[in-house]
Amino acid sequence: MATLAEALERALQLHERGRLDEAEALYRRILVHAPDHAETLHLLGALAHQRGQHEAAIALIGKSIARDGRAAVAHNSLGVAYHALARLDEATASYRRALALDPRFAEAWSNLGNTLHQQGDFKGAEDSYRRALAIAPETAEIHNNFGTTLYDQGDFKGAEEHYRQALRLRPDYPDAHFHLAGIHLRRGDFAVGWREYEWRWRMKRFVMPARPFKQPQWHGEPLNGARILIHAEQGFGDSLQFIRYVPLVAERGGKVVLEVPRELLRLFAGIAGAESVVAYGTAPADFAWHCPLMSLPFAFGTTLADIPARIPYIGVDPAAVAQWRQRVEARPGLRVGLVWAGRRSWKQHYERAFPAAALVTLTKIAGVSWFSLQKGAAPPPGTAITDFAPDLADFADTAAAIAALDLIVTIDSAVAHLAGALGKPVWILLPAVADWRWLDERADSPWYPTARLFRQESPLVWDAPLGCLAAELARVAAGEHGLLPPIL
Repeated sequence: MATLAEALERALQLHERGRLDEAEALYRRILVHAPDHAETLHLLGALAHQRGQHEAAIALIGKSIARDGRAAVAHNSLGVAYHALARLDEATASYRRALALDPRFAEAWSNLGNTLHQQGDFKGAEDSYRRALAIAPETAEIHNNFGTTLYDQGDFKGAEEHYRQALRLRPDYPDAHFHLAGIHLRRGDFAVGWREYEWRWRMKRFVMPARPFKQPQWHGEPLNGARILIHAEQGFGDSLQFIRYVPLVAERGGKVVLEVPRELLRLFAGIAGAESVVAYGTAPADFAWHCPLMSLPFAFGTTLADIPARIPYIGVDPAAVAQWRQRVEARPGLRVGLVWAGRRSWKQHYERAFPAAALVTLTKIAGVSWFSLQKGAAPPPGTAITDFAPDLADFADTAAAIAALDLIVTIDSAVAHLAGALGKPVWILLPAVADWRWLDERADSPWYPTARLFRQESPLVWDAPLGCLAAELARVAAGEHGLLPPIL
C-alpha cells in the first residue's frame, strides 16, 4: 500500500501532466485519510483554480494556510486565485505574505508586479519586476510583463527592450509578439506591426478565443468568386474602424458574408461589398475562406501611406436622420454630440473618462448646444445637455443622430470611430498613452480625415486637452474658423 507521500507524489505527477480528473480523485482520496493535510489542500485548490473554480480554490488554499501558514507557495497561489476574481487588495496582501516568508520567490515578485500594475501603482510594479528579474533573469514572462508596465507609462523604448528580451528567451511567446505589435503599429511601422498582431490568436488570455473554423484564414490569396466569411472581433470600435475593408475584399473577387454583433447588424446591413450580413454566431457553414476583421490590413499589406480612408464608408437612413434633425434644430447654435466616458467593463476605463466638472465648463461655452450620446450614464447635474441616449437602441440609431449634428466631441470610444466612418467632424480626447491606432504625437488621424486629436500631457490629467478643445470650440462657435481648421 502506498504511503501518503507516495500517493501525493503520484497525484502531483498526474496534475503536472494535465490529467486533472485523475489528480483530483487522488487528492480527494488522500484527504479522506488525512483531512488536514495542508499540502494536499493547497494542490487541490490550485487545481480548482486551473478549472476556473476560483472561489473553491480560495476556500481550499485558505484551509491549507490555516493548517500550516509557513508555505510561501500557498500564499502565492491564494493571491493568484484572488487576482482571477479581481480581488486585487487581497491578492496583493497574499503575495506580500509569500514574500515575507521567502524574499527570493521570483514568481511571487512577478505576480505582485502584475497586481500593482492593475491597481495603477506602476512604480511599485517596476520595483517588483526588477526584484523578480534579479532572481530569475531568464524568465520571459517577467520581461513581457515588465515591458507592459513601461509601455503603459509611455516608455516605449524600454518596453520594446523587454519584449525583445522575452522573445530571445522564448521566440514563440505569443504575448510578447502581440505587445511588440503595438510598438510597431503606433510608430506607423505597419509591415512589422500587422504581422506581429496575428500572434493574438495564440495567446492564452486574449480578449476572445480564436474561431475553430476548418476553412483556412485568408491572407490575400486570389478569391475568384469564392465565398469568404469576414467576422468581427474585439470591440465595437474595432469593427467600425476595419469594416472599411469589406468592399476591398469584394473587389478582389470574394463573395462576402459578414458576421457582426447584433448591436451593429442594422448599421452594417447595407455595407458595400457584403452579399449578406448575419449576427455573430449564425454564419452559414458553406464558405471557402475566413478572415477576422482586424486581420484584413495584414491581408492587404496596408501601410501608413495607403490606409483606405475614403469617407463616408458607412451609410445612414435619410429618413432617420431627418427625424433626429427635427429634434436637433430645436436648439440654437452649434449642435455638438458628446461622449465623456468609456465602458466600465474596459480594464482601463478610468483613462477614458473625464470629470463631471469639465462637462459643466464645456456646457457654458456660448453658442453651443450639447447632446449626450453617452450610454449608461445621464448627464451630470449642472449641465445643459439634452440626453439622446435613451432613444439609441443600436448603432444605426446612433449613426443617424450623429449625422444630424454638427460635431462630435468624445473620448476614445466606438462613437469616435462611428463619427469618423460617417465623415462627421469629430474631436477626440485621448489619454497620455493612447491606443496604437492613434499613432504617436499626431493631432490628426490618417484613418479618419475629419478627426482632430486632443492629447493629455500627463496621465489622468485632462486640463490641457480639455482647455485646448474648449478654446477651439469657442472660436468655432464665434465664427472665427470652421470645424476642420488646418492642423498646425
